Amino acid sequence: ITEVAALCNDSKLAYDPKTDSYSNVGEPTEGALRVLVEKLGPSAPASSAPDAFLHHASAHYENQYRRLATYEFSRDRKSMSVVVQNGKEQKLLVKGAPESILERCSHTLLGADGKRQALDRKTQDLITKEIVEYGNRGMRVIALASIENVGNNALLKNAKSTAQYAELEQNM
Repeated sequence: ITEVAALCNDSKLAYDPKTDSYSNVGEPTEGALRVLVEKLGPSAPASSAPDAFLHHASAHYENQYRRLATYEFSRDRKSMSVVVQNGKEQKLLVKGAPESILERCSHTLLGADGKRQALDRKTQDLITKEIVEYGNRGMRVIALASIENVGNNALLKNAKSTAQYAELEQNM
């Protein structure tokens, strides 16, 4: 979760020492995801100054991966994605509307250990039910997904339209 939320994100957190307050620079949803990364990701050293906590966990992922491409959010596919690389490994990381992401997924991570399993109809229906329940309670739900080893996909270099971006974002 934190890897996708950190790398598929253009926001920054800022600290104002005059007011001793934190703020987001960028889209509010991305800012919320950035805060999630900083809370769940690797911890900053205990003796760090207040502004050291702003980007410690995100930097952990950003130092491992280089962003090669960004496929901006579109209303058609209701998602945004980035291609990142670590050595020879390339990944496609995606975030967006749960219903849109879910229909393009073939697998899910389940349980405390995040075991990868094929996404069957029963599991998809359970996830959809949870999405609706959260929405009914006024909560915003964002789906995060990834595809490992996408380096051989010809669309990576040629994708120019939202339809082609959506084609890249299949079998997540």
